[in-house]
Amino acid sequence: MKVVSRQAKHAADTRQGLVDEARKLFARRGYHAASLDEVCAQAGVTKGALYHHFENKEDLFLAVLDDVEKDLVRAGTTASEPTASGPAGDMWDQLRNGCQAFLDVCVHPNTGRILIEARSAVVWERARQVERRYLDLLGDMLATPPPKASSGPPDPTFWPNCSSVFSPSRPR
Repeated sequence: MKVVSRQAKHAADTRQGLVDEARKLFARRGYHAASLDEVCAQAGVTKGALYHHFENKEDLFLAVLDDVEKDLVRAGTTASEPTASGPAGDMWDQLRNGCQAFLDVCVHPNTGRILIEARSAVVWERARQVERRYLDLLGDMLATPPPKASSGPPDPTFWPNCSSVFSPSRPR
């Protein structure tokens, strides 16, 4: 078991507090309208603490975007997993449930605007690097069809085409 010092825990809590408050402000006011002073005031920390964890506003936004991407993956994964009350259904039910949960997160007030502004708020290539990590994860999950599909896809090229959308070798 890894032992975490109080100082490390405090630093992690401070960083996450900054990300949480920045996410709320970026979602409510937009990247360009929200200021780092506001983020610090809402998080109850100094600008020095912010700059200890983040190089600049863009770096903070990328951490917020990473947080949003984690929420998207978590929601989709959780919605498509079997529950204590039984299986999540066949693969199509799982895919439908996962996609619905993904979309529910996309339209959440703390998420939608951030995803939309990601292209203009930061250098797009850096935002794509954040997204790419999660698209690669999804691609790995789709690389092989589930072993117990109750009904096959309408086209035998479905799984290869589906997984190729998220393939790291796909042109960007």
